[in-house]
Amino acid sequence: MGSRKEQLKVIERFVETTHFEHEEVEKMISFFHTVTDTTKIDRNAFREILHKYFNLTETMMMDRVYRAFAVAGEGGVTESDFVHGMSAVLRGSIEEKVDFVFRVYATITDDSSRVINRDTMFFLLKHTMVKIQNEEERDEGIKDLVELVMKKMDVDHDGKLSLADYTESVTKDPLLMEALGPCLPDEKHASEFMRVVMSTP
Repeated sequence: MGSRKEQLKVIERFVETTHFEHEEVEKMISFFHTVTDTTKIDRNAFREILHKYFNLTETMMMDRVYRAFAVAGEGGVTESDFVHGMSAVLRGSIEEKVDFVFRVYATITDDSSRVINRDTMFFLLKHTMVKIQNEEERDEGIKDLVELVMKKMDVDHDGKLSLADYTESVTKDPLLMEALGPCLPDEKHASEFMRVVMSTP
């Protein structure tokens, strides 16, 4: 990682741009390096963290969380992605969490904007709902849920959810934050993860 002076600069930059204290940043970086020997955490190793520490079990959702963390692009989660992402999901403001969850749920359109459309909602809900015997009944139930979510959250009535729609809806009703499936750690798992991080040598 370079000289101690360079390391301290990196740590201080993270302290300024996250919700972590100096020692917490140092430990978060140490934890990062226990997971990977390279400069990035790959998809499988990251999914293992999500499963083991955040109790996420749905593969599709873990992959979407991985992509939301990997801000620097494909190829893995960098040290910066990891520290900033963990800051948002563990200690972030409501706005930071809304932004993160929206990135997990949204798809990128042809014009490079992020939206949540009906197809995406159906896909997310189908993977997070309990499987029932009659798939046709389940699909009809999911379609009804999609329409309910649209009615409740599509503020500008354009048939899709933008970040503005999502933010306004969650601000009015915080229970809508993870309406399309769990992707954030609950308080218990967040505390336990920080305990593990802080005990990293």
